[in-house]
Amino acid sequence: MVNLWAVTSLAQRFPHKTLIQYAPDILGWPLGKIVGLLYCFYFFYVSYYVLQEFATLMGSAYMPRTPSIVFILILGFLAVYSSYGGLEVICRVNSLIIIAPLFLLILIALLSLKDISLSRFMPILENGWGPVFLGVIPPGDGFAKPPSSWSSIPT
Repeated sequence: MVNLWAVTSLAQRFPHKTLIQYAPDILGWPLGKIVGLLYCFYFFYVSYYVLQEFATLMGSAYMPRTPSIVFILILGFLAVYSSYGGLEVICRVNSLIIIAPLFLLILIALLSLKDISLSRFMPILENGWGPVFLGVIPPGDGFAKPPSSWSSIPT
């Protein structure tokens, strides 16, 4: 929350500027440039780490003979291309891709319905569903109304 507050207040104080642009204004030229460089380095490091993990997964689980550089290059190219296309392209592709796993999940659930036996849940549901629903009410009650301490928070 503190990080979110700091980022939001800095964005309001320096509209139309990025962190790299306003860091030298706040910290001075050398320290601001170092912060901007670390900020950029962080994103490169996280991208490298994700690419490496993906390549390790694909290489060990699915295609052990394929060199990991192939997976890194393909996923990196896809990431750059989708970033170039923008958020709309990412959302449209995601809406197309989500259909197949969702369909398979529903199909697996429907095909396994014949093997489900509610009697196997009896140590937990020995008194029926009533105690389960009664156990949900106290934790769920906190979501029904805001706590009384929220009235003291300024808006």
